[in-house]
Parts: sequence; C-alpha cells; structure tokens
Amino acid sequence: MALSEQDLVSAAVSSGLIREQEVDDIRREARRLRLQLVEAVARLGKIPVPAMWQAAAEQRGLPFLSPRSLSPEPADMARLPTGFALRRRCLPVRGVQDEVLLALANPDDVATIDQVARSLGAEVRPALAHPDALEGAIQRALGEVADAAIATEDAVSLVEDIISDALLANASDIHIEPSEQRVRVRLRVDGRLQDWRRDLRRGESDPVINRIKVLADLDIAESRSPQDGGFNYELDEQEARRIEIRISTLPVKWGERVTMRLLGLTGEQFGLETLGLPPAIHDRLVQSIQLPHGVILVTGPTGSGKSTTLYSALRRLDRHSFNVMTVEDPIEQLVEATAQTQISTKVSFAGALRSILRQDPDVILIGEIRDHETADIALKAAQTGHLVFSTLHTNNAVGAITRLTDLGVGRYQIASSVEGVLAQRLVRRLCPRCKVARQATPAENALLGRASDDPTPVYDPEGCPACLGTGYRGRVGVFEALWIDDNLRGRIADDDSELSLIGHADAFYPLTADLAEKVRQGLTDLTEAARYGLRQEV
Repeated sequence: MALSEQDLVSAAVSSGLIREQEVDDIRREARRLRLQLVEAVARLGKIPVPAMWQAAAEQRGLPFLSPRSLSPEPADMARLPTGFALRRRCLPVRGVQDEVLLALANPDDVATIDQVARSLGAEVRPALAHPDALEGAIQRALGEVADAAIATEDAVSLVEDIISDALLANASDIHIEPSEQRVRVRLRVDGRLQDWRRDLRRGESDPVINRIKVLADLDIAESRSPQDGGFNYELDEQEARRIEIRISTLPVKWGERVTMRLLGLTGEQFGLETLGLPPAIHDRLVQSIQLPHGVILVTGPTGSGKSTTLYSALRRLDRHSFNVMTVEDPIEQLVEATAQTQISTKVSFAGALRSILRQDPDVILIGEIRDHETADIALKAAQTGHLVFSTLHTNNAVGAITRLTDLGVGRYQIASSVEGVLAQRLVRRLCPRCKVARQATPAENALLGRASDDPTPVYDPEGCPACLGTGYRGRVGVFEALWIDDNLRGRIADDDSELSLIGHADAFYPLTADLAEKVRQGLTDLTEAARYGLRQEV
C-alpha cells in the first residue's frame, strides 16, 4: 500500500510546503468540492503532487527518484520473477557506485525489499517514487507484459491530469512525443523540459491525442498532415485561472507529436515594477511610453517574456484617455479598455494594421514584426504621430537595427522612428527555501564588479521538495536597453556597424550588467548567468 494521504500532508507541513493551520480549511474545502485531500492540497496550495512525495522521502531520510531516474538495468529485471515488479509496484535502479535502490510507492513494504535483495543477491536500499512515475517506468521496462496486464485508462481523465499538473508546475508547454518504444510526456517548467509523472502506453496515446484534437476542433481522422488549433480550458470552480491552450500536431516517424502551449488569459498580470527591470531601464521606459509618437521594440527569443513586458507597458498607459489598439497572434492576455485584434488566415498583420490606422488610434501594439510590409507600416505609423510597441527576434538590443534593415526598411526610416530597444531573457530563479550561500572566489568577485576580497556571498542551488529537487523555482527577467538619441540617429542613418553604435551610445545598459546584479542580489547563480553571457574570458 502506498503512503496514505495523511502521511503526504504531514510531510508537506513538516517541510514547509503548507502551514499546519491551513490543513483544516483545506479538508473542509476538499469535502465541499468532493476532492481527495492530496488533490485539494495540490490545487488550493499550488503545490505539485510530486513535491509532497519528495517531502515524504526527505522526512523519512530516503532517496526520492524522479521519473528520469527510474531506468532499471535489464539484467536486474531479468533476475526478478516474471511479473514481480508489476505485482509489487517496485523497480530496482542502480545508484551511485552501483548501489541498488528499490523504487517503491510504499517504503514500508519489507517483504518486497527482502525478495528483491534475494533475487539480485545484493543489499537493497528502499527509495520513494511517485506512484504514477513508478507505474510508467515499470510499463516501460516490461513492455508488452505490462500492456497486457493493465487496462487502458480513460483518455479524458489523462488529459485532465496532464493539464492540471502542468498548471500546478507553472509549465509553459506540454509535449507528447512518440518514439519506437514509448510515448513520452514532458512539461516545460522554468524554460527546461522535465518528464511528467509517467510515459503513456501505446494503447493510451491515440485516445489522448484524439481527445486533445476534439477539444481543439481538429480533424481526428487526419494524422498525416500538421494541424493547428486551440481551446479555452477552465479547471474546477475553485480555480480562478482560465487559460487558452494552443495546439500543434505534427506527423513524425512513430506517430503524431503534439505540443500544447498554455497561455493565461486571466492569470497573474504584471506591472512594470514587478518585472525586475533595473532602475535605469525602468525609469527610461516609463518616460518613453509617455511619448506622443515613436517605436519601442522588445527583442529576444521565443519564451523570453517579451509579450509580458509589452502588456505591462500598456497597463501603465491611461487607456481611458487614449485609443489603444493591438494586433496579435495569438492574444495572450486581455487588457481592459483596449481593442485587441486576433490574426487569422483571413487577416494578416499588415492587413490588420492598415485597418487599425483608420480607427484613430493613439497607441498601437503589434505582436511581432515579421516581414517588410509590417515593418514599413509600423515605422510610418510612428512618423505620422502614433506610439507603436512591437517585438522582434534578435539576440541583443542593437541587433534590432540590423534586423529591420534585413527586412528592407531604410536606415533613415529606422533612425527617425525608433526611440528605444529592450532585449531580454528569462533566467531561472534560485529557490528561496534551499539556496546555499558561499564565499565568492576572487575571480567571481571580479566578474561581479566587486573587490576581490569582498565577503558578500553568492548563492548556489541545492534542491528541496518545494522546487522538486532542481534548486530553482520560477524565473526572473534580465534586460538590456539601447535608447536612441540624436547622435545615434545620425550614425544609424550613416549605416554604422553594431559595435560602432554601442560604442557611441550614451544610453546603453548591457545584459551582462543586469546578470551581474541579479547574481549579487541572490536571485540567480553564476552558472545560470554564464549561460546568458556573464562568464570569465578564457
């Protein structure tokens, strides 16, 4: 028998995931909503269920095995009696220095531990794993034996479970990925992919994909061509968040691959003050969004938070005094007192933008400048008295000038229209519960712009139940900004290089400066910052 609900809730309390005084309220709410207690704790406390299992392992002094760690040696599986792992819900896994860890949902199952030790002829140490992850790993290891022994679960419930877990983990994307041996489910959390509780069996994957297609109004009979769609999804009544889920299907060698992007429509809405903008960039951006005309660009790769920054800027405007209009693909957040237009097969960015200009706008947000026509209209709109916000895909702020040039916009037009460019990334935020302080080395202090013997600590990730052992929880923005003054306008028109523009800029704030500041503040670590450019010269 797996751990009881009370065991898991007690572990969550002891580890600080929830407060003891909250438990009685959650019990009452669970009865009212007819939920299992663990499910109620997860949903009302915003805690992924695996975090409670990891807390229980920590409380008992046992290793906790994530889905990625549940890979047994074929030789060990062959030594176990046929079907034993399936009947007893256990899996032997080789740990450090070939130590044998026995993954269990019930760590008190002494009989199973003893039987595995006898079968393998080795000392076995119990370890805890989430039951769903354990079941999926057993199915993977046993293949057809497991498929024949376990009935297919209801596809509706599986889709609900996958989406619910993704929301609890604050995932941005869900991937369903078929391969020759399995159908893998992964969630993108804090920019990194991590395995869901378990893989899907072959008999489950087709019903699950068909269920998703039905929700997205896609053709379930078409599996040989890509399809795109989406649907709004709302959890039970206690969930305030309503989300839009964008669906993309793609035929691959072993079946259909499905990617689901989760877009919050009524979730948390950030203001400029909460984005983590450095004061110098924040103050200048606030001034810029009050300008009567011009173009303000936000650049960065997909998933770097560009839309969040633009929406925050829009919310700073007096939308009741100005006519604010947007053209987006898709509409990711709803902004009060703003006319938002969704791009479709019948309405392009350029076409929608032409129509918007006939609607007497004061401020225009363009979801993305993708082509010459859109870029040309956007910059001409700025020249005719409109304030325009938009995004571009470039690696840095000054790269926006080159990108607009590549799209066929004249340098003189860029020089006269663009007011400023922000570039941004999202770096993983250190978990505040488990980050570990240490003394920085002289080289690290120099990298952070401090004296070599500065005693101020830096922080490293460790891992705890709250962050599912990763050491990180959430992300924080890091920013770069280039503000265009008269000097730069002349150099842009004269076709100066990117290096020359940066060298002559009076208002340039580099990304590395903000990375160093975020490390000094203990928000992220040096390893994470190095991925985005804060590193020692070799």
